[in-house]
Amino acid sequence: MRLFTKFFFGTALAATGSSVIARNYVYVGDYHEVSPFDFKRLSWSGKLRYLFFNSRDNAAKDGALRAANPNNNQTSFDYFEKELDPATSKCLLEKYKTNDEMLGAMQKALFLGPTLWPHRFLIGAYLHSKTPGNDRITGFAKLEPSLKDIDPKELPRGFMNAPLLPNFPKLNYIWNKDDITKYDKPFEKGSIIFGMFTMGEHGNRPNGGYFNFLFGSDYFPFTTVHRAEYFTKQNLAGDPVLVIRLTNASQFTEPNSPMFVDKTNGLHEFMTRTIVLGMTRGM
Repeated sequence: MRLFTKFFFGTALAATGSSVIARNYVYVGDYHEVSPFDFKRLSWSGKLRYLFFNSRDNAAKDGALRAANPNNNQTSFDYFEKELDPATSKCLLEKYKTNDEMLGAMQKALFLGPTLWPHRFLIGAYLHSKTPGNDRITGFAKLEPSLKDIDPKELPRGFMNAPLLPNFPKLNYIWNKDDITKYDKPFEKGSIIFGMFTMGEHGNRPNGGYFNFLFGSDYFPFTTVHRAEYFTKQNLAGDPVLVIRLTNASQFTEPNSPMFVDKTNGLHEFMTRTIVLGMTRGM
């Protein structure tokens, strides 16, 4: 884990900018180590919508989290969000008319952005070189029932000593820029991104939309569900504004594990912040 932290922090920081930029641009705004969903803070209409109309603004209820946490271990939440100014919000809302269009734009900005360059150009290339064999470190039996028949002890090992899962013929792989840019809407559920992430569900949420992508596998020490979402609200001046958010839900995979503890020495927060800022710039 220490080598992983040093490697990613160095490459991600180099790709995103200098320490001066980091202090004055990246680390601006509060970072929250809780779930963004708080039932008590909802209006009465919001509570009714959540209770009776399947409102999808609670990441803890996502199907992706059930897939990534089959043992129902304690989940650790954190998130960062960026509120855009009224002019930029208006421009984006006029540019992307539908939920799929907005999510598609966020998806391109996220997976093409500099924070994930190490994943795409280094680890993704390494895993892609193993195609059509065991070419991925992500996969969940609740999304791929065929994985239930695999003996993890027989799997080869790859980067970070992670078990390398097999390439199944029906899987949709996303490896490079061309694979990403041909989509104007979220990838199909179950798509494998850079060999490292599994695409979860996407949909509408109150005043916006979301998509999930999952890191890890049933055989990895931990998993994380990343939920990228947008929503509109009124700012303090009463103007409609757009908010871009990334929520992370992490847990260990062994049964009866304690709550997940981040030991990346700031890398996790750095990447979350830069992914959100990258989405706001790249759309």
